[in-house]
Amino acid sequence: MRSWGSLLLLSPDNDRLRSASCGTGFSSAQRDQVLRRWESAKLITVLPREGMLRALGLSPEQFALRDPYDVACFLMSKFSRITPGTIAQARSALVRLLRHLFDTGIGWEDHFGHLHELDLYGFLMRVHFNAVARGSDKRPGHEAAWGVLKGLGVLQARLSWRLPLDSVRACLPTLESTAGTSSRIAGARPLPPEVLPLLFKYVSRQDAPPVLRSWAFALAFSTVSSLRQTNAQHIAFYGFLKFGGRDFLLSQHADGKSQGKQAKVIVTPLQDLDGCSAWFFDGVATLPAGADFLWADHHGPPERMTSRVLNCPLPEAAIQRALRLVLQVACGMSAEEADLYTKHSARKTFVSLAQAGGCPWETQVELGHWGHSSLDRTLLLPAEDLRRKHSLACLDLPARYSCDARVRRVARILIQQLKRLAGYLVAKSGAGFGRFDTRWELVPLYHPAEGQ
Repeated sequence: MRSWGSLLLLSPDNDRLRSASCGTGFSSAQRDQVLRRWESAKLITVLPREGMLRALGLSPEQFALRDPYDVACFLMSKFSRITPGTIAQARSALVRLLRHLFDTGIGWEDHFGHLHELDLYGFLMRVHFNAVARGSDKRPGHEAAWGVLKGLGVLQARLSWRLPLDSVRACLPTLESTAGTSSRIAGARPLPPEVLPLLFKYVSRQDAPPVLRSWAFALAFSTVSSLRQTNAQHIAFYGFLKFGGRDFLLSQHADGKSQGKQAKVIVTPLQDLDGCSAWFFDGVATLPAGADFLWADHHGPPERMTSRVLNCPLPEAAIQRALRLVLQVACGMSAEEADLYTKHSARKTFVSLAQAGGCPWETQVELGHWGHSSLDRTLLLPAEDLRRKHSLACLDLPARYSCDARVRRVARILIQQLKRLAGYLVAKSGAGFGRFDTRWELVPLYHPAEGQ
């Protein structure tokens, strides 16, 4: 008798995915599909029968007449637009809740349709107290109950369960936010601007290990593009732009922070500080053909010339270690210095440069690709959405009618930041400071002639 989870793995395109993973390689999209299917399968195996009935809207008699394969595929489709990590969080929350209800002898009412507020509150408070009791100074455990609540929220939204989440949320201990001034100062440091010229040169070194050259390219590209490393693993190049005597790349990535992975357009300058674009083309040559990721997995120790790049994305958990290794080998940082920087450091460099130069807030929003920037979702808004929401579409029409102008505006901003970076490096070179001792006060100040 097959389990519900095993049925989810029986799909016509699984042979293609298996051959890709053990043969010519696989893309980030294929990897996500496999991991999502795997996590969905594990979740379905722990779903109680009553929970399935609630999700399907069927009575026990109707459920018995349905094809198990259709049921499994339908349940899997419920999680097709959620990241594997979120599915795993939902499964963990469900397992803990079911174990608690079994231990306490509490049952669900109306075929898994209702759980009393008191019972859910008691469960979450036990999660909270257990986590705090086992907590440490670095991880005190205050977020445990809120993480379980989030996982249950995914199940409620996707499986049509009725859980009193909103009512219980107001009763939980206030989440101790770490978003204060001290944590922001102690958070991820911006990557020092001083490393960019070193990365550009290292990418083009033919005597360097190929894996480290590829990783140096990924770090340099994500820095000048202000990319999250998660988004660097879901990217597609699709066009070039010439503006102001410089070349730019137009690419698109999926926003890894959104469940639906909203696509975004980014503009990347191709010339380095010496006006040469060799670093980009040499770096692209280190990646497998057609790759939709920048950080590639490897075979063999990456510091050796015998290592080679594999046609599959580097696991996300390994990116930070790879980033620090590049900083040590390619840039000459000590291990202690490199440990100060995280996956988020590259995204902060150009925004910090603009902030130090006193650039307008709008400029910083453009560099960070945040909401209401020039290259927001209106650049890619489907025509069908416009048809269905015509009364609201007029608000987006000025943005949609000026796509070329908006792209060139971002390119102009990037040109100014590269000039600002070059000016900073010149000012610092004769100031007697340490190699990676960033001095933001030396960054050339913004002039209104630059525009916004």
